[in-house]
Amino acid sequence: MTLTEEKAIIRRVKAKLKKGNYLYEALADEGISSNRWYRLCDKLGVSVPGPRGKIAKTYTPERVKVVKKRVNSGEMLKDVAVDMGMDPRNLARYCRNNGIKLFTKKALANNYKMRGEAMKGQKRKPYSSRNGQPLKRTQVMKLLEKGKSIDYIENHSEASRHYIYSLRKEFMESHP
Repeated sequence: MTLTEEKAIIRRVKAKLKKGNYLYEALADEGISSNRWYRLCDKLGVSVPGPRGKIAKTYTPERVKVVKKRVNSGEMLKDVAVDMGMDPRNLARYCRNNGIKLFTKKALANNYKMRGEAMKGQKRKPYSSRNGQPLKRTQVMKLLEKGKSIDYIENHSEASRHYIYSLRKEFMESHP
């Protein structure tokens, strides 16, 4: 590739970046890899500031406006997010990080109410906190009552050795 061709590529990519394209999008249009692009820039001593990365296709302000409109008109957030191919938790995180409020107070209250009605008649799942510690606790305590060793308990439960020692200490105090 000649020097003039390399300069032409850099000019075209810069023009696309000025229009608002992302770097990887402009490079794909030109048909060159990012490694080659950076080598070209280094070789010619050019620095190209601009947005890097790929275009967000799932969580964009335009799509969030659509979600917001549908949620505030009375639909459940979970249903709207699934319809639009989004994960409700990631959508909520995106909105939180970008300072977007999805719900009006009335819509939020309505959403909570609908969620409660959707759960009526269903059995709740058994309580398990982070990492399932309360469920591990009962399992470890049963094994301690049977007189099993720390190694045995560690191999037959998902509890850590440290957690088993702390429960054994508690068990010994309650069963002298």
